[in-house]
Amino acid sequence: MLKRRLILPAVSIGGILIALYVAFLLVRAIPNLPPEYPPPIPSYENFVAGEGIIETSSLNISIGVPYGEIVEKIFVKEGDRVKKGDPLFSLDRQERLAEVEEARANVLTMLADYSRQINMPRQEEVWPLEKQLLVAKAELEDQQKQLELYERVKDKRAISEDMINQRRYAVDKAIANYEVKQKDLFLKEAGAWQFDLDISKANIEVAKAKLAIAEIALARSTIRAPIDGEVLRIGVRVGQYAPIGDPDPPNMLFGAVKNLRIRVDVDETEAWRVRKGAKATAYVRGNSSIKFPLDFEYIEPYVVPKRALSGDARELVDTRVLQVIYQFDPKDMHVYVGQMVDIYIEAKTNGKPARGKVL
Repeated sequence: MLKRRLILPAVSIGGILIALYVAFLLVRAIPNLPPEYPPPIPSYENFVAGEGIIETSSLNISIGVPYGEIVEKIFVKEGDRVKKGDPLFSLDRQERLAEVEEARANVLTMLADYSRQINMPRQEEVWPLEKQLLVAKAELEDQQKQLELYERVKDKRAISEDMINQRRYAVDKAIANYEVKQKDLFLKEAGAWQFDLDISKANIEVAKAKLAIAEIALARSTIRAPIDGEVLRIGVRVGQYAPIGDPDPPNMLFGAVKNLRIRVDVDETEAWRVRKGAKATAYVRGNSSIKFPLDFEYIEPYVVPKRALSGDARELVDTRVLQVIYQFDPKDMHVYVGQMVDIYIEAKTNGKPARGKVL
């Protein structure tokens, strides 16, 4: 009984001793290790700090389409480098093919009409007019002979003046009919009027122009690379509708990547310290050991509202920035278009040098 009473205190004392051993003997102080990649240290005594976003040397090109249509085929994938004129993707062509066939048929119709006119008259059309002229001539001669008979009657009481006048009117009518038939035959034998031929020729040219327009529309259904460059992003898929305009996301994002540019945002309060041709260095975020010099290109001389926000809670949406453009050769560098980097621009200040202000 006594032993049972001593077991519980002994177990409690043992637990306490073990806890003290772990607390004071096993637990070591965690060393305060320096960060693996410390913040970048600018190499310039005076500098202006800014944020830069990497973009293509051609600027990022949002590939557009000439008309809204279903995507039929995609010839490339992200990361492919293509030459100018290489196909990127194609739109459904059924309607454009039908328009080409319609325009081609219209050209053939106009050519056939022109051929018909220059080969006028048809003998089958001339023959009836010749016969009609002979009939009109015979009728005229008949009316003239009847009039002569009436006029030879010496006894005027046998034939009234009215009957003679009717014969004369009949002759005049036969003469007019004969002349009409003559003109009809002459007009038919003359063939097509020159002005009609000119109109027909013009209609052929119009039809050919419409055919060319239809063929161009068909050719434009295959979207091709505007320059040598790289496919950065594909926003459409086969069977998806590709809209016209500037959709978000774009149908396809494209650009020249042989050389890249960095668009640096400098706060307007520091803009006065930036000079043309100033040296600059870029540091990759997350690994400050990766840095590279930049070549100055130009300064956009218009201060704009800041677009590429860094996510800092202290950053105001209405911040205005001066944009400075630099370029660099991305060879053997693990950087990508659209990536943000930290930029330090060498600055020259009058009087006491002032350290840069980080946006």
